[in-house]
Amino acid sequence: MPISRLDAGHLLRRSGFAARPADIDRLTASASWEAAVDSVLDTSAAPGPVVPSVTGDGSMEMWEVRVELMKYWIERMRTTPCPIVEKMALFFHGHHFTSSWSKRADPVLAWNQIELFRANALGDLHQLAQQVAIDPWMLWYLDNGENKYPSRVNENFGRELLEMFTVGKGNFTETDVVAMTRAWTGHNLESGGSTYRFDPAAHDSGSKTLFGITQDWDGPAALTEALRGSGAVASSVNFVRKLWAYLVGTEPSTEAVQALASEFRSSGLSLRALVRAIFLHPDFRTAAAYAGRVKSPVEWFVSLTAVLDVHVDVSKPQWWVVPMGQDLFRPPNVAGWGHNEYWINASGWWRRAECARWLCYQMVDPNLPYNRFPEITSSADPAFVVDLVFGAFGLDGPSPMTRKVVEDWARSVSGTWHGSSMRYFSIVMAAMSPDFNIG
Repeated sequence: MPISRLDAGHLLRRSGFAARPADIDRLTASASWEAAVDSVLDTSAAPGPVVPSVTGDGSMEMWEVRVELMKYWIERMRTTPCPIVEKMALFFHGHHFTSSWSKRADPVLAWNQIELFRANALGDLHQLAQQVAIDPWMLWYLDNGENKYPSRVNENFGRELLEMFTVGKGNFTETDVVAMTRAWTGHNLESGGSTYRFDPAAHDSGSKTLFGITQDWDGPAALTEALRGSGAVASSVNFVRKLWAYLVGTEPSTEAVQALASEFRSSGLSLRALVRAIFLHPDFRTAAAYAGRVKSPVEWFVSLTAVLDVHVDVSKPQWWVVPMGQDLFRPPNVAGWGHNEYWINASGWWRRAECARWLCYQMVDPNLPYNRFPEITSSADPAFVVDLVFGAFGLDGPSPMTRKVVEDWARSVSGTWHGSSMRYFSIVMAAMSPDFNIG
């Protein structure tokens, strides 16, 4: 069955960031929807691990290093041949296994954690969770680097491991928090604070009761129990809900969550299998799902600069993304960033508009090399303007209301003195349209 351009664009935006016309053309040529999904999940061409040289530049201030890391990652999101890898890395960084520069300003630890997310983007959730649990940046963030028995026991990591990263609220007791905390004692940082080490002398090896099971729990075994043992059903349901919110944005039915969670468990907690199942689920291709997500500032910025083909040295994400409300390497708290209405506020939206106006001005400035949409003249036909610009933005069929607003405006200036602004403002309108910001 042919893949519609609407569905192809939808899949490209949810599995990555932008839906460029050439990519839409490629997906619509797929033999089936399953083939299209498998295409976006193909990571064979994903770039290998790279450590930006700025992480070791001792001549720069820490804030400058973080700006350069942000630019590097955004440019990678914009240009990668496998955007699903960056999409999932962003999910783990800001919605699941959060850590923050505000707790430990260390570019090497921060970047290593993002590379950990990339390496496991479509891998085994259990394996990723075990690695994150002893990741130095996480050990700093949730204080387990200093969780030592008997005098310096710290519950922060044990509690968040249960509430945020595994079984979720309502599925554990205070006894479980105590047991998980004790299990992770001794899983600390070495004296320099940049390497994990297990200190047997700081580990509580006594009996602990976790999920009603009493034994000498150690941290990794306790985490396995939460993900694959007694807590498997609750953990899988919790994770499916989080990932559905991130990739789809709608409120899933109980039946959909239970079915996806069961399939996820049967796969051995394969992230690839779960993402594929979400994209193949009938609820992924509904009118509600097409308009189910408000793009986060990073997603919006990457999408816009991708369709306009603008390098970060020109687009200046450091000027715009943080004021829009999304500070890479500094999620707001352990729960990470929210979804949908979380991004709808006056200050963030005005900043998007300012960014669009500034960036689009660069696109039409005759003294600069970009010269986007030169076909739009001061007397261009309004329908032609909408089709050209929105098509380039991966939106072949903007909503009737969006089309009417843009065409009415273009008609009002076409052939007049103000017609000279048609090219510039048509790009801005596309960038700020509900169709581009939602979906």
